[in-house]
Amino acid sequence: MKNVGQTLRIPWQHRAHAYAQKCGRGWRLLAASILIVCAFDVAHAQKTTFDYYAAKADKMREAKRLSTVEQYHLEQGDQKFRAGNYGGALAEFTFILGEYPNHPRALLLLAEMCAKWKSSSCDVDGMFDNAVDVNPRVAGTYVVRGLYYHRTGRLENAIASYNRALELDPNSLNANYNLGLAYFDQKQYSRANEAAQRAYLNGAPLPGLRNKLQSVGAWRSLDTAAPTSGNEAPSVAAPTPATK
Repeated sequence: MKNVGQTLRIPWQHRAHAYAQKCGRGWRLLAASILIVCAFDVAHAQKTTFDYYAAKADKMREAKRLSTVEQYHLEQGDQKFRAGNYGGALAEFTFILGEYPNHPRALLLLAEMCAKWKSSSCDVDGMFDNAVDVNPRVAGTYVVRGLYYHRTGRLENAIASYNRALELDPNSLNANYNLGLAYFDQKQYSRANEAAQRAYLNGAPLPGLRNKLQSVGAWRSLDTAAPTSGNEAPSVAAPTPATK
């Protein structure tokens, strides 16, 4: 009877062992599949998540995520900024720029707010460095950076930033218009006029730069404009850059 009992138990043990091995292989395969999917998602995120322009163009995935980030943080940040809650607004803008460092409106609002706030909590230069690093081929990033420099009185830096934008997009009306304002503030009227003419030829809607040039007799079409001189004196006039 002992031998019979043993022969009855052996097949059951074998079946249990085989089942356990089968289950183990199944779980291992499932875990491996999950890791592969996760690795794909991480690689995808690393490729597109941090570039606003790539995300905006990705209609299948990142555009929706970008829209969600904007929905919960962008307008809220703008409202807090306008209400004088600078710390709260900074948190909103910092979150957006942590996800999309070259988000143009978040950068513009942050730069405008920090120019007024003048708090050590604002690392605007660092934010713009991150924005350029994520995609150095976007003209709009340099325009917004130039606006920040212009508002804070760094005219030479502003002019360099606007010119970099124009290297990438020679027909940018924003870059041409604000470059004209920067040259005007330096009393480099010939250069200001050249930039203004290009801006208006490309559809700039604001009359401010034209009015400024007319007020000093420097407004003239490009075919009659005097050659640009590099000897015009700089000015310390307060910058009044435009965003359009």
